[in-house]
Parts: sequence; C-alpha cells; structure tokens
Amino acid sequence: MVQAMARSKSKQWSVALTVALMGCGSPAADENGDSGSETPAESDTDATDTNADTDTDTSTETGGPVDCGEAPSSTREVVDALTAAWNQSDDELRDCLLELAWADAGEYRDPEGSADGRGELAALIGERVAAADFELTSGVVQHHRIVHYRWANAGTTGMDFAELAPDGRLARLLRFVGEPVPGMQVPASYADYFQAWNEPDPELRATLLEAVSEDFVYTDPTADFVSRDALAAHLTGYLNAFPGTRIEITSDTASSGEMLRATWTILSGEDPLYSGVDFIALDGEQRVARIATFFYPLPALGQGGFARSDCQTCVELSTAMMPAPTQLCTAGSPSSVELWAALEACTCELSCAEPCGDNYCAGMTPTAACGACLSQPVLNLLACTDDFAACLADG
Repeated sequence: MVQAMARSKSKQWSVALTVALMGCGSPAADENGDSGSETPAESDTDATDTNADTDTDTSTETGGPVDCGEAPSSTREVVDALTAAWNQSDDELRDCLLELAWADAGEYRDPEGSADGRGELAALIGERVAAADFELTSGVVQHHRIVHYRWANAGTTGMDFAELAPDGRLARLLRFVGEPVPGMQVPASYADYFQAWNEPDPELRATLLEAVSEDFVYTDPTADFVSRDALAAHLTGYLNAFPGTRIEITSDTASSGEMLRATWTILSGEDPLYSGVDFIALDGEQRVARIATFFYPLPALGQGGFARSDCQTCVELSTAMMPAPTQLCTAGSPSSVELWAALEACTCELSCAEPCGDNYCAGMTPTAACGACLSQPVLNLLACTDDFAACLADG
C-alpha cells in the first residue's frame, strides 16, 4: 500500500503535465518569461518568507515553451516531482518536472555518476530511465533547509540527503544506494568524534575532538551550530543531562561519492532509547567537517499534517523550543494541533512531570524550572520518541 501511494502521487505530476501538453496545447510564457507559477513554499524552521516568488523560464531543450502547471507548495511535492522525473521517458515532460523540482545549478551525486545543473541531470536520467521505477518508501523529513527520505527502485533501495535552494527547489542531492550494513567500519576521525559523545572526562574529550575541524558544522532537528568549541559545549550539556547513556555506531559508512552515511543508536544499559543517521563530510585532512543528523524512525508516507504559510507546524514549535503553540495548522490527519497536543502530554507525563507538576501541564504559565525542562528537546525526544518522531514529520 505504501509503495502504491508513492507511485500514485508521482504519476499525478505526469498526468497533469500530459494534459497540459496534449489536451490544452503548449501555452507560451508571457512577455516577461514568467509562467505565473508560485515557487515552492519553504517549510524550514529558519525560513522568514514562505511565499517568495520567482520568474520561471518554461522553455525546454526539446520543444517550445511548456506550461509546467502550478509549482509545488511543499518540500514533499518538490520531492514527488523529482521522483516522477526519474520515471519519465518523455524528454519534454521530464524537463518540466525537473523545472519544478531542481534549481538551475543544482548538483547531483551518487556512487555511479554526477550531474551539475538541470540539463546534465535531465541527460543522466534519460540514460537510466528505461530501468527506472522510483517510488518513495518513507515520508520526507526536513530541518534547517536539509531533507532526508527513503526510496525504492526496481528492487534496489536507498536514501537521499538533499539541500534546498532559497526558492524551495533542490539545490544539491546526494544519493546513497543500498541499506546500511551492520558494523563499525568508519573513518578514524568519525570514530573519535563519536567517542567524544561518550567521554565524561573533559580533557580526554577535548583530545578526541581534535578529529573535528575548527569550523565544524552541525545540524540536527533540535540544534544548529558552527565550530569545534560549540560542539564541545553541546557535548558537555548532553553528558551532564544524560549520565550513564552511551551512543554506538550501528553501521559501516557508505558513500554517495561526496559524503558518508552511518547509523547510530543511544543506549541506556542495553536498552535502546533512540536512533538516527549521520551524513558526514570530511575535509582535506580527513577531519570531520560537517555532520547533518536525522532521527529515526522516519515517518510513514502520508503521516503528519501539512505546512501552510499562515500557520506553524508541530516541528516548527518543537525546534524553536516554544513553551506553547500560537497558531497551529489544522489540516491533515493527524493535524499539527493533534501532534503538538500528543507531544505536550507525553512531555508533561514523562520528561517534565516533576518540575512542571500541575503548572504548565494544567494550562498555566510555566515556572522557570518547568520552562527549562520543556526547552530541552533532547530530553523530551528521548522520553517521548514516538510522539517526537511524529512531530518532526509534520514539517
């Protein structure tokens, strides 16, 4: 059922474009070269303008101007358009789909090839389309302008890591083919970085962090910072909050041709608390230069509400560490309102029951101690994993 849903969604783009081309002719762009389409809305938590417009050149390499239809209104629809492009054998329709999904100078990398710019990606897809049957097998998760999801293609599975352009289209995509292989075969610098998460001694931890570049960049759904010093401060806070836990690498690293991927889990004793995946970039000296983290499990297809420009999603509230919602989205089943309520209830019952008591959890303004507890997203996600994962999916 999940695969059928993904395939059906991808085909909707092809059907709509076929109607535009065959049933309604090929309308020309206006004198300014503007197709009149809105650009994809940004649902990223750092976005300040979710309704930005841009002019779109609708000419294609194989024919005259083509009406590509209404632009995607969410990152999920951008990914759907790209997925449909990988399955589209008609050059003109494929170009239209890529215009909706792919930035002009977008970069694509996988273990077998690369493409710089929309034209090169169209050509690469054209070479492979005969054997393609791409479909999404997970929801699309986004934070800090980066995106992650899983896919299947004619018996092969894998995952993508992508970055968004300012207009919401995909500016860079790294494709990882195959499932994570259980093991711990990773670069020495990444092993040291990981060991630093488990090292309680500050001096030993500082030595381990020499494996990280000074301008190291880190992002996860709850954090975003730059520099080795910022990482050291982050780890100090984490270890103080969770003494006795440890993080273990659970897969060998795999390469997209440009970045590496590895999975991990957080344990308390022998009990797994949470898991996730790191996308890793090394610098020229093989030090860890960047980590982009996503928490698992990824949401199922169709899970969560829908981002709108005039309301806040559950993940926007949780990553902003706001103590109470203001104007949550009501669309979707479950809606952002329902997802926030579930996370809030779990946080009150498990993570912050003692400091909050009958204060915030009864609808009152939180005390300082309660507010401090509520603003610790790592603590809350470890205690309320299912609710936090559902909230993250509502992006």
